[in-house]
Amino acid sequence: MHRPARCLTLLRLATLLTVLAMTGPGVAQQRPVLDNGGLGKVRIGMSVEEAERVIGGRLHSLVPGYGQGCWLAGRADGLDPGLSYMVEHGRITRIDVTSPNTGSPPSPSTATGIAIGSTEADVQRHYGSTAASTRAPYGHDEGDRWFTVETTPELGIVISVSGGKVVGLWAGRRQSIAYTEACS
Repeated sequence: MHRPARCLTLLRLATLLTVLAMTGPGVAQQRPVLDNGGLGKVRIGMSVEEAERVIGGRLHSLVPGYGQGCWLAGRADGLDPGLSYMVEHGRITRIDVTSPNTGSPPSPSTATGIAIGSTEADVQRHYGSTAASTRAPYGHDEGDRWFTVETTPELGIVISVSGGKVVGLWAGRRQSIAYTEACS
C-alpha cells in the first residue's frame, strides 16, 4: 500500500472511531432532565394528545374513579413505571418521578443531577438557601422533608426526602406540586 493511501485509510479510521466515541452508550444514556416546566419533551400545559405523540405511546388512568377534571396517568404500555402525569382539565399539570414497586427506579434527574437515591446533603449542596424546606405532610419524623426548588410564580419542583434519601420528585404548576395527595 502506498504511503498516501495508507495515511488516508488511517485518517478515515480515526474519524470513524471519533464519531463512534461521541455517539456511544455514554451519550445515549444521558439522564432525562426534569425541570420545572416538564420532563424532556413532555411539557407542563400540553394536552394529553400532545404528550402521547411526544412519548410515542398512549396514557391511561392509574387510579380508577378519578373524574375528567383531574386524574393520574401512566403509559398504557407499562414503560417508565416510575413516571406519572397529573392531568387537569385535559392538560398535563404535573410530572412525578417515584420508585416503582417492581423494577429499577426511573433515571430522570434535575438539571443539578438530583435523582431518586440522591442524598439530602446533595439537595442542600446543589440548592442551598434557594430550597424551601417543609416537613412532608405524611412524614414519620422531622427527617421526612419536601424541598421546593427551581420556582417561578407559576412553576416549581418538589424533592421528597425520607431517611436522608430522595424518594420522589415532581414538577409542574405551583398549585399542582403543592397537593399532598393526587389531585387534592
